[in-house]
Amino acid sequence: MSTKSVEERLQRVEDFQEIQNIMGRYAYLTMAAAEEERRYTLFAEKAEGVRVYFGEQGYFEGKGQDPPKRAWVGMIKGPTDGRMSIHAPICPVIEVAADGKTAKGVWLGLGLLAMKNQATEPTGAWEWDKYGVDFIKEDGKWKIWHFHIYRLLHGWGVDEKWVEQFKKPEPSFGMKMDGPAIDDNPFRPDTVQRLVPKPPNPYEIWDKTTMY
Repeated sequence: MSTKSVEERLQRVEDFQEIQNIMGRYAYLTMAAAEEERRYTLFAEKAEGVRVYFGEQGYFEGKGQDPPKRAWVGMIKGPTDGRMSIHAPICPVIEVAADGKTAKGVWLGLGLLAMKNQATEPTGAWEWDKYGVDFIKEDGKWKIWHFHIYRLLHGWGVDEKWVEQFKKPEPSFGMKMDGPAIDDNPFRPDTVQRLVPKPPNPYEIWDKTTMY
């Protein structure tokens, strides 16, 4: 029988719901071209070592909301007609630390992109990812601390065989990042899929060695 009090158990339920809502808000802001830059507001404002990873591209790192601002405000450069980016996080596995100060979660990200090509014609792309996310509680509210996108597949041309998309290089954002990709595991016909990121296990306090 659990030794946790009713209050502690209720707090865990609220923590889970708040963390799920953060990822849901991320998905909806991503889909709305006029609002997607605002994803940075979901991140910690005071924490050190905030990171945003972009699969094989690398990562941004810094204090507070500087990394996500550089990632999305600098990359998007305003809303664009004909742009829609769907990233639906599903299959969550979430663990909140026993001390209630941090949390960890993983999701699958099913993605579909639409935008205009150089001839201003609509074009689509697949983008399937996995997310590994560390959260930190600031002033009683959960915030994203480390946001790691593990790219599975990014291919241009939804009318092409997706298993052949790996032959095309991942589109570059053309931005200087603070560090390289870490333990990315995209689909390749000659590569075994590994358990990356690993779903979190219950834990007592924050341990940097398990950081996503």
